[in-house]
Formats: sequence, structure tokens, C-alpha cells
Amino acid sequence: MRVIIDDNTDHPSITIDTVYKLFTIENITGYDIFDYHTLRITVNSSACETRSYYFVIDTMFHDTFSHWVYESAIYLPIFKTLKTQYKNLKILLKEKKAYKTLFLNYFQIDPADITYELGPNNFCIFPSPITGLISQAPITENYKIIFTRFVQIFHSYEFKQTRDYVFLPRQTKENYANDDRVYDVNFIYQFLETKNKYILNTEFITDLKDHI
Repeated sequence: MRVIIDDNTDHPSITIDTVYKLFTIENITGYDIFDYHTLRITVNSSACETRSYYFVIDTMFHDTFSHWVYESAIYLPIFKTLKTQYKNLKILLKEKKAYKTLFLNYFQIDPADITYELGPNNFCIFPSPITGLISQAPITENYKIIFTRFVQIFHSYEFKQTRDYVFLPRQTKENYANDDRVYDVNFIYQFLETKNKYILNTEFITDLKDHI
């Protein structure tokens, strides 16, 4: 059986902290997102005991840094609150990425609470709004609030380096395959050689505070 859900669907849900609406659905076997804001979920029609709990946050472009941050990571702040209600809750991700780990570590989410496999007899929680950065749909008021709260978490960090030039070379690891490309930037390094500069290779960062 297939279930189609968008933000306006009348489907069982819970609410966390007044603005976080979360759809709940049992015994799914898989899901995908189309048109950037609609879930297409395959469900096992046979009734069975619920045993495992999943917070499902990865979207269709989860393998792109900016998409994952603003479509998925924005829901990480409520994970621990959810876990007080669902003791065995895990975050279900489609695949492991270094940038995902940066944010998971920042929010002190135990690696044991991360999984990449969906077990049977499950109870899944999907955040709403379901959104995509390139969606043409209007931005919901709830998303604006959730986004603002997320950004404010990082406001206390300041860039301590004082440099005339800051250069961030394009990453060579985990780039979104369809947009991956290589540029010759040797001329930039040559220009910066005698300058007061700071070169930040983001792919080697292991602490999100350094990234910020």
C-alpha cells in the first residue's frame, strides 16, 4: 500500500514545542520525496506489533550539503525531546556523510542513535514542513520559525581570525555528483602566497564550531 503525504494532509501527527508538526506512520517499507514537498511512503498493510522507532529526516537531496542542513538538520534540535517520549528512537539516514556527522556531533547525538537501515515492525516520524530549497511552493510560516530558531543556535560563534583574505577551496570529497567539478585554483594560491590570508579546507573540519 502507498501513502501520499504533504504538509496539508490530514494524517496522524504529533506536535513538539508548538511549531514542530510530525507525521507518524507505522510499518513502512520505504519512502521517497517527489516535487520537493510530498512524501510517497510504502506501507506494509498487515498489522503487526510496533517494535522500532525512527525519526526520518533525509530528503531527496540529502547528499548535498546545503540541502541537508536546511531540509534535514534543522530538525535535529528536537531529537532529544522526542527521545524522551520514544525511548528506542533512532535517526534514520539514507547514507553516512562527514557533514551529517558534524551536525550530529554538535547536537551531541549518540552514534548509537543513528541508523541507515529500516527495520520491520516500525513506527516512523516524519517532520513537517516537508521542504526543498528549490521548491516553488510558498515557504510555510512554521518553516520560517523553525529555520530562525535553528540559525539562532549558532549566533554566539564569532570568527576569531583576522586576515585580509580568506579562501575556501572547493571540496573534493562527498560533493553532489551531478554538480561536481574541478577548477584550477593555483593562480589563487600564487596570489595569496605573500598575503595575510587564511585558507580553510572545509572537508578536513571535524568540529562544526570550526566550520562556523
